[in-house]
Amino acid sequence: MPELFIKGLTYNSSNDLFTKVYGRSAAQFIHKLQYWEKVAKGKIHDGEKYIYLTIEEIAEQLILSKRTITNIIRQLRDLGLIIVKKLDKWRRTNHYRINRELLAK
Repeated sequence: MPELFIKGLTYNSSNDLFTKVYGRSAAQFIHKLQYWEKVAKGKIHDGEKYIYLTIEEIAEQLILSKRTITNIIRQLRDLGLIIVKKLDKWRRTNHYRINRELLAK
């Protein structure tokens, strides 16, 4: 399983440094987003793949409340760790991707 690098921190199933810094739920979300980028439905925008899942779908998969998921997304977006966009003018679903530009620094 590939590691996710965030300013010298790594997170994978055997390393909990990311969890200590950002919290268990945020770490779960980032880890799942990394997985979803490989296997889930998505949309290419500006050469990057964005994953689109509803809050309900994410909450069900992570076994967390919708409110918790909303807070995690807000926290990670505000930190710049994920990018959230509405790419479909007909659907209100948010599209997500990991901010690899920030993570590479």
